[in-house]
Amino acid sequence: MSFHTIEQLVDCRCAVTGTKDAETIADVIADPDPEKLQSFLNQGWHHFVQKQRDRKLRLPLLTPELADADASAYWASIKRKFCAQKRCRFSPNYRFGWFVENQCHSALTAAIRRQSEHHVTLLLKLAANPDGFELSGTSAPQTVHITKEEVEERTVAEFWTSSDRGSVIWRSRYEKPAPPLVIAAGLDSTVIVDQLILHGADHSFWTANPSLAAIPEPPTPSALALSSPIHEAIASGNTDMLHHLLAKGFNPNVLPLAYVQASITPLMATLLDSEPWNEAAYNVLAEDPRLDFDFRTPYMCVHVLHVAAAHSLQALQRVERDVPLDSAGRTAYGHSLLHIACLPSAIQRYASKARESIKNLGFRRPRVRAATGFWASQGEEELSVSTCEAEFPAQLELLRYLLASGTQQVIAYDSDLNTPLHYLAGARVINEEAIRLLRTQPEGEVAWREIHNWYGYTAEEIWE
Repeated sequence: MSFHTIEQLVDCRCAVTGTKDAETIADVIADPDPEKLQSFLNQGWHHFVQKQRDRKLRLPLLTPELADADASAYWASIKRKFCAQKRCRFSPNYRFGWFVENQCHSALTAAIRRQSEHHVTLLLKLAANPDGFELSGTSAPQTVHITKEEVEERTVAEFWTSSDRGSVIWRSRYEKPAPPLVIAAGLDSTVIVDQLILHGADHSFWTANPSLAAIPEPPTPSALALSSPIHEAIASGNTDMLHHLLAKGFNPNVLPLAYVQASITPLMATLLDSEPWNEAAYNVLAEDPRLDFDFRTPYMCVHVLHVAAAHSLQALQRVERDVPLDSAGRTAYGHSLLHIACLPSAIQRYASKARESIKNLGFRRPRVRAATGFWASQGEEELSVSTCEAEFPAQLELLRYLLASGTQQVIAYDSDLNTPLHYLAGARVINEEAIRLLRTQPEGEVAWREIHNWYGYTAEEIWE
């Protein structure tokens, strides 16, 4: 079972323990009353001070209110100790949510998810960490191209990544805490975004121009995030937020590097992270003079044209208005645009030759973020024959367009020595008309009958 609101988390804890625990700041934030949060924090502050007195510390008898503690250097140091607590239920930096499914929240991120501008402002004024959580135990991620050994060891995945990006996005939102600024950018309130920036939320990696190609040393919270505010605004379909972030100086080319095997540019995110294609967000980015249309992912060397070709002919034609087809080149796996147009949605896994030969899938089923916050995609088990056949006319139209462009070769092969015909032949449901189209092209029969892939099979042998 998954939980997406504070109330669900609290209810689950009560159901498991059979009791109602003492009220925490998480419970108070769920209440829209602005005075209740202020009162609760003051209550915790006075309780904390009394505990210090009980330890026989010499504290002045008159305790200031929490909001006034900074007026005195003496009380300011006590306040910092109070606010730094992560396990104290009264602290503005209280962490909660670890008791179920490794989900972690803070008082600040909870207030952001509720879009409570008053609660966010108050917590920030009372020293809530604008970056959410301190960095600890983080190792430097890989930022170089995929190696030969990694190519050989890979499992079946979509062409633009070496892993299941859906699990990466799940971890970014639930198992590992996302920075508050990333969470806020996926919602509606630009006021909260501005408040976070005003109170020092780190955004140096996301605003660096040109984009940073490596994690800085020492690493910053923004550099270690699995997503960026720009990506979150695109995924949520909020073009107003996207405009706001770009006006604030956020880089339209920003590329998260914390998990570089699955990182994508904002332009690619408009195609991969929404259904239908978020053309409005694409147009906003395309109008920004800082945008680099030829920016590639550092690990897989994927160009936005590759992603557009995997999406649809309409998307490819739109991107082609900004950058010519011959700029696409090859990915790290050696895929051309024609390869990508021929990649199957699912392989014929009961045919040993196809299963052995094909390691990459197309991307015709974009993962979509549901209202719950999770990302879902159509699994292979849901791909019926009729579902696959319904894609054939669009695939044929795309293939004819690419062949007519004069930029593609049927005989071209990738890192597995597969030609586009190898991929068509290994699909779970084979597009026979597409195979006939490619075989009629110059050297099409050579590609079909004579070119053996790395595993020793021709396209015809896989098809049989």
